Amino acid sequence: MRSFNANITFSILFVLTILAFTSAQAQAFTVLHSFLGGQDGALPYGTLVIDPAGNLYGTTAQGGYFEGSFCPFGCGIVFKLEHVASGWILAPLYRFQGGADGVSPMAGVTFGPDGALYGTTYYGGGGPCSNGNYTGCGTVFRISPPLTVCKNVNSVLCSWSETVMHRFTGTPDGEAPEANVTFGEAGNIFGTTRFGGNTNCTQVPYGCGTVFKMTHSSGGWIESVLYSFGQGKEDGILPQASLTFDTSGNLYGTTGSGGGSNNYGTVFQLERIS
Repeated sequence: MRSFNANITFSILFVLTILAFTSAQAQAFTVLHSFLGGQDGALPYGTLVIDPAGNLYGTTAQGGYFEGSFCPFGCGIVFKLEHVASGWILAPLYRFQGGADGVSPMAGVTFGPDGALYGTTYYGGGGPCSNGNYTGCGTVFRISPPLTVCKNVNSVLCSWSETVMHRFTGTPDGEAPEANVTFGEAGNIFGTTRFGGNTNCTQVPYGCGTVFKMTHSSGGWIESVLYSFGQGKEDGILPQASLTFDTSGNLYGTTGSGGGSNNYGTVFQLERIS
């Protein structure tokens, strides 16, 4: 009887495996755009967002603008991938120029309550930070569509406008943001920087990272640091991911390293952030 039951069990598992394999093989895969490394951008590291019409929005860390000596591989772009007829068309919405406007967006963009796109650049903006060909400590930016409807037949030429909301300086406000920003209920913006922050951090000489907040005030934005990492061996260092809220207003995130003797990272909570 045991042998008979074992045979039945084996047969069922074999059939389920066949069905699972067939189902996996049936999945359709389509490449919507292959980047060429020129005006269309290169190295899309960030996540995509989608609008109600089904259009996709994202960033590339390189490509786009090549003039000047700031970005030998291009300074990066924000793009829109529009579904047209039976295909997709990529339109660069903004090409970073490599100076005060920012360089190399590593994260994706986030839709704000006003319909504009918000994001960060890893370099550029200004400040004392430098890494090879790239200078600047990074930015928080906003890009918005033209005030009037763009009637150009070639949608690639319908550029959006950029506003730099904050230029990081390394200490104490942070350096090198590489995660999507997150909106709170009150319309404030929250994010992380991988480096920078307080000068008490002993693990990384240029700062162990921050959690920051952007508050809308008098027509502009003010940045404040909610937490600087590296204050002890337990809190973690080098946050690289975006943040998330729970229903009570608590803010959660992760650090890529630190957190005790193993240095394998942490999950953290900041209580009641608005």
